[in-house]
Amino acid sequence: MKTLFLSHSSRDKAAVEKLASELRGRDISVWLDEWEIDVGDSITEKVQQGLKEARFVAVWLTAHAVTDGWVTREWQTMVYQETMSKQVVVLPLLAEECEIPTFLSDKKYADFRLSFRDGFASLMRTLSRQNLHETAVPAHTKFFTVGDHTRGFLKDLEDAQIPLPTIGNLKIINSLKALPRSGKLLRLEGMAPRLPIRSVYDHLLSIAHSADCLLPLLDPEIYEGSRIDLARVIAYHDLCEVILGDIPQYTRLNRAKRNRARVSAEIRLSQMKAGDPERITNRFIAMFLQDSERYSLQRMVEIMAGDSALKRAFYVLDKIDPIIAVWRYIHSFRIDQSFKIDEFLTRMRHFFENPRVRLAVREMGSDARMLQLVAHLQDPSKARQYYEDSSLLQDQLFIFPEGEVRKLVEGRKLEFTVSRPYRTRQPRTV
Repeated sequence: MKTLFLSHSSRDKAAVEKLASELRGRDISVWLDEWEIDVGDSITEKVQQGLKEARFVAVWLTAHAVTDGWVTREWQTMVYQETMSKQVVVLPLLAEECEIPTFLSDKKYADFRLSFRDGFASLMRTLSRQNLHETAVPAHTKFFTVGDHTRGFLKDLEDAQIPLPTIGNLKIINSLKALPRSGKLLRLEGMAPRLPIRSVYDHLLSIAHSADCLLPLLDPEIYEGSRIDLARVIAYHDLCEVILGDIPQYTRLNRAKRNRARVSAEIRLSQMKAGDPERITNRFIAMFLQDSERYSLQRMVEIMAGDSALKRAFYVLDKIDPIIAVWRYIHSFRIDQSFKIDEFLTRMRHFFENPRVRLAVREMGSDARMLQLVAHLQDPSKARQYYEDSSLLQDQLFIFPEGEVRKLVEGRKLEFTVSRPYRTRQPRTV
């Protein structure tokens, strides 16, 4: 059963799809025609079934909607049910100035006219007061973090797959879990004993974890108001790596030829304009996503193309993640007697010396405390001290509270690459 039926004019589709995605991000099950009606289905039967099973009907009120016969029939059906059952089931959502229908005029509406966020908050307050059982968790009993939302978006992608010639169906989440973070791979290969390599999937969840640790201290307004969009950007920003990050692996070549193919692919990619490979690849991937997933990908692209505070916050979190991961490696392997800290720090020197991290933090206009945090994380002598004694985090070396810094570094485990279940084998010669 769907909790909320979204009644709207087809001409308001983009705005309503955004609302539906936001609601689903809060664990509200939504009936939306674009998501529920397939080619060949009877529209009338599907709509009637959706209305019958819905707990609420939310009417997206615009000038288009109030003159749309379909929309009128949908909410009038529920007004009758509301009258008979004496329950509040019709929820007006005022999206623009328009003539509110008589039967809805005495109802308080969620006002989306000036602020989508304010209207959405008003709607969520109403839904949170209802007994929605497992369909939605009341706001006062569950606080959804950036990590919660990011894992939710990634879970939505678990069934998403891309058909490739000779390979078959490439599962997106499996690929993210199998792809290594190239910086760590290049610098840790050859280390004995060999250390496992963190995956791109780990990178995504790590950024979300950092957001939950740092943003409440640095920018509470973004954290309170933009968690869902930030989680979207985190979950979808590296989706193109599913293709770009491992192109030669999708070929039936021996190791030497595959290495040459990688070099050739990297040369060709480097000759393209900045951002073109990602844009082209994201468009290709979008063809194989569901509507709500496609919206999230498009929303990520929109945010990253602008210059919002949300983009700047994500950019900083993304840039500092590699050095945080270095400290997390130290925490994870310090108990291993075979772990060679000095060789590890030598191999990781790029992450300590990389000036672009502090430059990115400075350019994004981040809090001075963030610059100090990065300066300490990029100090290899402090990393060496931390290996010998984790109580370093209790000192005044970090301007943030010790508990938050410890949670940042030690609050989640690394997730390493896993084998690819979709790898094809060389054809047998008979």
